[in-house]
Order: sequence, then structure tokens, then C-alpha cells
Amino acid sequence: DKESVSFSGAQSYVEKRLEETFSWQAARVEEGAGLSRANRLSAYQIDELLRVLEPYKQTFSQVANTGGATVYAKTGTLENVSNYAGYIEFPGRQYRFVFMFNRDTPYRYRDDMLELLLRQLPQ
Repeated sequence: DKESVSFSGAQSYVEKRLEETFSWQAARVEEGAGLSRANRLSAYQIDELLRVLEPYKQTFSQVANTGGATVYAKTGTLENVSNYAGYIEFPGRQYRFVFMFNRDTPYRYRDDMLELLLRQLPQ
């Protein structure tokens, strides 16, 4: 028998799990897809999540690039907010990245920043 869960119940559960897993006191997840201005996670906290989610990185979108790397990433966009986070894999090396822009950015800005990062990272 499946138990019905309300949105607020699910929200409370996620916030409780974040606090238990990471000892985060001020984290707020209003909407799980990241499409709420009420969400409160820092770039450091997103990086911690990426560390834990690493075994599931293939569920992230694979991003095409020219840097010889495989990139798995998720985006989040609201007006004047543009976020990009994920994993960069070179043969034998892996990195995590988090970009958070809380201002208006030009079209493809986060993609350009990723390409710049790919050129700077040791392979």
C-alpha cells in the first residue's frame, strides 16, 4: 500500500535529510528542480551534493564540448539567475564544478565559462 505524501511533507523530508547528511542548518529547498528563488544552497553545498551524487553522474545531461573531456551537468535558470553544476572527466582525471550567477548574463555565458575552465584544467 503506497502512502500519499504532500508537497510540504516531501520538502520537510528533503530538508531533514540534508541537515542529517551534511549538518546544514540554513539549507532551504522550496522546489526540488531548483526553480525557486526561495531555495537556499551555496556553491559549497552544491559541491558537497555533487560529491555524494557522483555514482549517479550519468543521470546528468552529457554536454558536448571540444576540450577532450566528458561533461555531465545540470542547469538552473530563472530571470537574473543562471546556475551550472556537474562533473568534468578527462581520461584518468575528474573534477566537479559549480557556477552560480545571480545577475543577468549574456546568452551562452555559462557555456563559455565551462569552455574556458576546460582549457585551464590539467588533463
